[in-house]
Amino acid sequence: MGSCLFEERDISDSFLLEAFSLYISKDEGETIKQCKEGKLDANDGDVLEVLGSNKCYKNPTKENIELIITQLAHRELIQKPRYISNCWKPIISSLKIFHSSDH
Repeated sequence: MGSCLFEERDISDSFLLEAFSLYISKDEGETIKQCKEGKLDANDGDVLEVLGSNKCYKNPTKENIELIITQLAHRELIQKPRYISNCWKPIISSLKIFHSSDH
């Protein structure tokens, strides 16, 4: 829905990461959270399993894990459903006229 309402460049990484955490399973989300907080090593088996289950086979490090997760979120939430969002965009965008700063 976000890519129907906004341009891709307007979707922040923080919004994308939050949406991705809701998209993946609760356990996967917890693993990613612990890794980002430094409680799990980027090469921990659970982290690698989450990445692998999402067809991401990059070598994660403490320095690049957030970038890898952001790229993964972008692929899953923006790139993969692009055809559908392009079809829906004109319909959803037409609803913007009903949004008013007065409400």
